[in-house]
Amino acid sequence: MIARPAPSTLRRALLVLGCALALGWLFERADSVSNDEHQPYARELRELRAAAAELDLAVRGSRLGRAADFDALVAGSRRVHAQLDRLAGLPSFLSPEDGRQLRDQIEAYRSLQQHKDALIDHFKREHSVLRNSLSYFPHAVEELLARPDLPAALAAPIDRLAHAVMATAIGVELPGGAGARDGIEALERAAERHPAHRDALRNVLAHAGLILERAPRVDALNRQIVSLPNAALGERLVYAYGAGHERAARIAGGYRAVLLLAALALGCYLLPHHAGAGREQAEAGDQEHHQQVGVAALAGPQAHRATTRQRAGRRARCRARRCARPTPRSRRGRAAARPPRSRPTR
Repeated sequence: MIARPAPSTLRRALLVLGCALALGWLFERADSVSNDEHQPYARELRELRAAAAELDLAVRGSRLGRAADFDALVAGSRRVHAQLDRLAGLPSFLSPEDGRQLRDQIEAYRSLQQHKDALIDHFKREHSVLRNSLSYFPHAVEELLARPDLPAALAAPIDRLAHAVMATAIGVELPGGAGARDGIEALERAAERHPAHRDALRNVLAHAGLILERAPRVDALNRQIVSLPNAALGERLVYAYGAGHERAARIAGGYRAVLLLAALALGCYLLPHHAGAGREQAEAGDQEHHQQVGVAALAGPQAHRATTRQRAGRRARCRARRCARPTPRSRRGRAAARPPRSRPTR
């Protein structure tokens, strides 16, 4: 028959098992804020802000003609979207409310970036046309002014118009620059009076008008792109994540305190029981020893009689052996009673 454990032992085992499970859960909650998740996510936030800043610099540099193409703009926009995709995977220690707020901030940033991408596409189209005119206009003006038969009445207005147009193209307002369009209209009327230079002059005036039209538009797009609140939304993202991380760390600290108190309470509970179990074991050993002594005391008279009989038997056997052994006196008596040996005569 299988022996069943005592109820107190079973309750104690169940209590220890429950406490172990509770301590394990507390330990998991206390260690929920992991640096393996926090550090990479914080790095991705910094990378997002750096990518947005580099994209704005690429837009400014493209307007100033520092790049021959728009590859930097395309690469910068893709980098921002890649960072947003990585940031969408939130750390597991954030609470549901903090996670929802952070996702809302990420979606707001994504919407803003999509609007910025649309403005960049418009900027690229406008700037492509402007760049073509800016690359052709100085050469056309130089060729026209180099003609030996060009009248001085045309050369001076063309030179002033060229300076005003190029200043407008780089965003500089010259004194009297507001009359550049009036100068274009005056030269268009003068072209009718000079048929030999009419086609070349109209070509120069067409590019001048295009530059005067597209340059302010490109500058406005440039200012609109770089003035979008990407930096402010990036700060909001950092703040939202920082608040969620701080709250999760504070909760984890509370769990660590509870874990410490629970471990101390469990130790205070188990220590007396362990000492009591030792005392019970010692008492059980003493009781067993007393029982053995009592049994020996009860069996003492019988054992004493048996021992006495054994000792008496041994003494009787020893006495019989001594009696059977000849003594020195008996040996001398037998020697005297024995007749002397006769010696042979020679």
